[in-house]
Amino acid sequence: MDTEPVIIGNEYDPHTITRLSDALRELRAVKIGEQSALAGSQDFYSASFQIEGRIITVETETYAGIRLTGHPETVCKIQRKINTPKKKRPSENTGT
Repeated sequence: MDTEPVIIGNEYDPHTITRLSDALRELRAVKIGEQSALAGSQDFYSASFQIEGRIITVETETYAGIRLTGHPETVCKIQRKINTPKKKRPSENTGT
């Protein structure tokens, strides 16, 4: 059972893209396919990942954002990781 597509951010937002990449890495996602297309001013990219035996699709499209589609529980895990602020390492604190 797949969820309706969930928009997680702007397709060109580097912060969201980095957080998504980190979340997929933390969940040990394995890329099982990808495709891309360009039509006029529209860019489209789609990648499928396997996470915990479930397939998740990440799509980016001009003017549509970054979409996640897949099993609701897995999509929620990814969203939580993206939306949870990263803790800074002690060396990253600016101590004033």
